[in-house]
Order: sequence, then C-alpha cells, then structure tokens
Amino acid sequence: MRISTKRTYGYFLQFFKAKKLLFFIIFFSITFAILCDIYVPLIYKKFFDLLSGVEAYKNADIISQLMKLIFTLGIIYFFEWIFWRITSFTLVKFEASIIRKIYNNCFDYLQKHSYKFFTNNFAGALVRKVGRLARSFEVICDKYFWDMYPLALRIFVSGTIIFLSNKFLGYVVLGWVLIFLTFTLIAVYIKLPYDLARSESDTKLTAFLADTITNNINIKLFSALENEVQPNRNGI
Repeated sequence: MRISTKRTYGYFLQFFKAKKLLFFIIFFSITFAILCDIYVPLIYKKFFDLLSGVEAYKNADIISQLMKLIFTLGIIYFFEWIFWRITSFTLVKFEASIIRKIYNNCFDYLQKHSYKFFTNNFAGALVRKVGRLARSFEVICDKYFWDMYPLALRIFVSGTIIFLSNKFLGYVVLGWVLIFLTFTLIAVYIKLPYDLARSESDTKLTAFLADTITNNINIKLFSALENEVQPNRNGI
C-alpha cells in the first residue's frame, strides 16, 4: 500500500511540475487570504478597545481612529475576497488542465497493452480505474488547498500569536493540536481498509455492469439472464 501510494503521488507530482506558475499563484493567494482573515480579529480588538474607553464617542481623535479601523477592515475584506477569487479561478484551471493530461496519459498507456491484457480485464473496470485516478487528483488538490493547508496555516499563525501573548495558552493550543492529529491519524488508519474494500467493490460492480450491458445480446441469446443477475444480487 505504501509503495502504491508513493507511486501515485509521484505520478501526480510530474504534472505539478508542468504547472508551477499556477501552483504558486494558488499557494500565495490562499496564504494572503488566510493572513487577511486572521488579521481581521486583531482589528476588531483594537476597535472595541477604543470604543470601550470612557466617553470615547466624545473624543474626536478616538472617533477618527475608529473610522480608520473601519476603513482598514473594508480594505482587508476586499483583498481577502480578491485572493479567494484568484484561488478559485486558478485552481479550476489548474485541476482541469492536469485532469485532461491524466486522461490522455492513461489512454496512451492503456493502448500500449497487449491483446491478452484486454481479454483478461473487464472494460468497465479499466474505465472505472482511470476515472477514479483522475478524480482522486481533484479530490487531493481540493483537500490540500481548501482544507489541509489553510488549517495548518491558521493553526500556525494563530498559535504563534497566542504563544507570544501567553505562553501557557500557547502550550495548551499546541497540546490540543497534537491530540487532535493523533486521533485523526488513528481514525484514518482504522477507516483505510474499509475505503479500500469499498473501492474494490465499486470497481467490480462497474465492471460487471459494463460487461452485461456490452454483452446484453449474448445474455438474451443464451437465456443467461438469471446467471448474470444472481451474482449482482449477491454483491458480485
């Protein structure tokens, strides 16, 4: 399993190298968007600290500072929106171009196999595997760019700010992160065999369905409907 996973990531990595510019645009856009989002609470803190002052509404200087903070918030939200839109647009282009290359690469690779290979494998299973490979790239990219990297960056930056403000709270956050990661990894390893079994069953079912549809005329000619239906009812 480890070798297969390593080879899969290595296969995807070769397409990443061909789209370095798009990758870095996405990476830095997400980074700046997250930093803007993290900086917003600090602006709110300054805003309410000023607002909570005694008779702050009568102090022209404080009112001027409050207006500047509101204006700053608007600018930050605007740039955050811009960065997220850049990320969305670029990520769609990035994924679509690489998925197309994966399909083309798989097509070229499959056509180089021998006749025996195609007679020993269901056409539906091969199509399903190729489709799953392409979709898995999209899923991995979405998980990394929308979930893993933003979460890691938020934890790192927020944890650093908390640690600089209060070391005790910083250690508490660090401990919580370690516990969370530990339980997450345990859950992933427990769930992994079930995911593999589900994928294998899905491939078999697709292969069986495609084969019966392709050879439907033979099923009718030889009155083999019951023989074909029974395995499907029994879960292949």
